[in-house]
Amino acid sequence: MNGIDRSIAFARTRDGCRISHFAHHVVVDGTVADVCACTIDPQECDGGALAAWARWCDRVPIDRIPGLMAECGAVCEGQWSRTYTVVHLNGAILEIDGESFDYPLAAYELEWSLRPQGAAVVLGPSAVLALVDFAIDGVLASRWPPAGVLERLSIVDTPHSPYPPQHRANGAPRPVGTGNSGVIDDATFLLLQRSERWQRPLNALYNINRRNLSVSHSTVAEHPSVAVVIDALVAEGEPTIASSNWIGTWHLQSPDGRCWGRRPFAINLHVSELLEAADWAVSPPRAACICDPIEGEIFGLAPSLLVKALPSATTLDEVRS
Repeated sequence: MNGIDRSIAFARTRDGCRISHFAHHVVVDGTVADVCACTIDPQECDGGALAAWARWCDRVPIDRIPGLMAECGAVCEGQWSRTYTVVHLNGAILEIDGESFDYPLAAYELEWSLRPQGAAVVLGPSAVLALVDFAIDGVLASRWPPAGVLERLSIVDTPHSPYPPQHRANGAPRPVGTGNSGVIDDATFLLLQRSERWQRPLNALYNINRRNLSVSHSTVAEHPSVAVVIDALVAEGEPTIASSNWIGTWHLQSPDGRCWGRRPFAINLHVSELLEAADWAVSPPRAACICDPIEGEIFGLAPSLLVKALPSATTLDEVRS
């Protein structure tokens, strides 16, 4: 694989007022890596980030606004360059480059107790990505490839990403679990491009040899007309083969439109059992993000999955303040 000579700059806001900036020129040549000054001024991206945040601020319930993040940036490498905008809500990708995805467009909320009884349960792309990432890091890491539990899912490690700073045009997908296959610069690049990784010891990071996950399902069906869609899931502990605790957010999809769930919920589950209960994909793979307190923001592609029935050992309760 060729070396890397890339400039990355972006402006990011989480409250519509304060802006954080990132601007670095990353050079990797074989085993030698360097970070230089970037000629792109990230302040030129401030307006795009603020406008994107304001656009979604009016569509998101007030108690969810602290999880709203908007980023506008530019990536340049050789003759290739791209500007981009991405907005996510605790990991659920709301918009990329002005294209909105399947989320409510108004700040109306619904109580959990008022959801339609019998509504289907759908795992949204970011929830699926979080569960698969958790499974690879913990549940299945010692015996990859898996037998049975994820056999309907295709999971590959790819240089391509819906998030431009993590996208590599060169390179080919490879099966998960094959390491970095002798590619020296991939792991270095993933570390150098994100300043939050520089502040942690290498042994505190799970995925220095993994690029981006791309998940697909062997069976595709129509999205149910009435469904509780789990937007995002955040694990409350380390990957484990036992049951694990998660915090999730949700919205309702029905023939009358889409509506945000009022409060998050706490769910106790076995990751392998929940993924095994997901019999069909109800969307193509779409942009997804995991907000990991250690790894930072992990982007990838995953479909929405329809859960035929929650496993009997799964418990789900609304979180009340």
